[in-house]
Amino acid sequence: MLAGTGDVVTMETVAAANILFADEGTATTPFDMVMRNQASRYHLVIDALNAARRTPTGASELKAWCEQRLLRDERYVVEHLQDMPEVRDRSLGDRAEQG
Repeated sequence: MLAGTGDVVTMETVAAANILFADEGTATTPFDMVMRNQASRYHLVIDALNAARRTPTGASELKAWCEQRLLRDERYVVEHLQDMPEVRDRSLGDRAEQG
């Protein structure tokens, strides 16, 4: 679902929106594909900071932290051929089950 809209995102809606994905056959994990398409939570934070009209306090530190996480996660995927445990084992817990 597309956050906040109630719309279900399908390949057809993605194609209709003219969203391009960088599928080069080199991604090894689901989160790796998200990172390669610059659509991870880290990219979202970096994009938001870059687009801010005023630079929030701590923005440069947060941006550097996100960039370090991207490098760390990329290295882990290359070495272990799976996502970081914090990504791979993430669960929404009771919230997902409550609907």
